[in-house]
Amino acid sequence: MKTHYTLYESYGGELEPDQLQEYCVLIYNLALNQLDFKQYASAEKILSNIYKSMSSSTTKDKNQAVSDINFALDQILPLLITLNLYLKNPVKTLALINKAEPKIKQDSEPACQQRFFLCHALTLVQSKAFKNFKRDLKPNGLSHVNQVTYEFIRANLEFARGNARQVYLFYLNMFQMKLL
Repeated sequence: MKTHYTLYESYGGELEPDQLQEYCVLIYNLALNQLDFKQYASAEKILSNIYKSMSSSTTKDKNQAVSDINFALDQILPLLITLNLYLKNPVKTLALINKAEPKIKQDSEPACQQRFFLCHALTLVQSKAFKNFKRDLKPNGLSHVNQVTYEFIRANLEFARGNARQVYLFYLNMFQMKLL
């Protein structure tokens, strides 16, 4: 964090949006450094600032704007979603997932799609949106490992609702499918 503040102080305070875009890779690396030190709130704040500056970019160079947006979507957004899940900010996480959804649907990599599916499921559980969880999420096309994660989240959801019988049935089903 000291390096981050030094960067701010060398420019006489907070960086301007164009400076945030210019130094986005450096600041992104500082956020990763904060993650190494387990300062998650600080890392989330840094990444949020970069993401906001890139999403509201008004640069005249279209190639630079496209590369900034791609960097934000490919590198910053998944990390921001994960940090907000860890910090238990379900409203912000759901908003970020909704922003990333068009890119996710175009992405041909199934692992990325499955990861966002599980993040979406965990977000709905954290926000206690149990009806939306059951209505919106169907585990079609999940890999074996992610299927176990989904079933575990679903069992915890039923446990939180006080339905112990349903939890028992989920675990019995997982044993029958040889997922555990």
